[in-house]
Amino acid sequence: KPGSVARNAFLGFAKRAGILEDSTSAMQWLAACMTGSGKVRA
Repeated sequence: KPGSVARNAFLGFAKRAGILEDSTSAMQWLAACMTGSGKVRA
């Protein structure tokens, strides 16, 4: 699934960069973005 690929890529990057504090909150943010219009909300 494209969504899971994008999610895994983002989580991998966030972990390497040391910016991921809570994977659950990141997953919720990604899910909200993917179900929207496709545009990232600021």
